[in-house]
Amino acid sequence: MSTISFTGNEQTYMEGSITFLKSNMSVIQGTGNLTSNRFVFCKRSGLGNALLGPILMHFTKGKTILFEIELSDISSIGAVKHGLTKKYVFKTKRDESYAIQFATKKDNWLNSIKEAVKRNNPNIEIKSIGDLIEFL
Repeated sequence: MSTISFTGNEQTYMEGSITFLKSNMSVIQGTGNLTSNRFVFCKRSGLGNALLGPILMHFTKGKTILFEIELSDISSIGAVKHGLTKKYVFKTKRDESYAIQFATKKDNWLNSIKEAVKRNNPNIEIKSIGDLIEFL
């Protein structure tokens, strides 16, 4: 695990608070970073985050990379009901999956991800059916 660093001409398109749902019993607060090449989740850590995580989530940034997904590796993003809200499951071409919840601006995130994938690969076809986005 390391701190996010950018390579070459990589640009940040969007950044914000996100929750990674590692499992039903493991929830990690952090920061999502959408760049021109990848989607990166950085976790917040420390005693303050453990005690006041939901309160501090909009004021502090995650610094330790927990996972990253190359834009060219995303095969789909699907919404799944999760309590009173939805979680968004990112699936990769290597059969990995990552479930996250956006703290705010869900539609902005999803539209920005679609645009970033399209910029990264202009030949890709993007299909949206209900709460499922497929990258073909």
